[in-house]
Amino acid sequence: MHSTYFLLTAYLVIWAGIFAYLLATGRQQRRLAQRLEILEQRISETEARP
Repeated sequence: MHSTYFLLTAYLVIWAGIFAYLLATGRQQRRLAQRLEILEQRISETEARP
């Protein structure tokens, strides 16, 4: 039973790490998408100027 506890704890730690990584990656992706949108707007504004 003692080794099962360590195995389950290891799985929990691994899954928690994966979940945290996915959350951080998702946040970074949203920030990059926002920055890309701003850049696209600036480019279109610059191209629209005579």
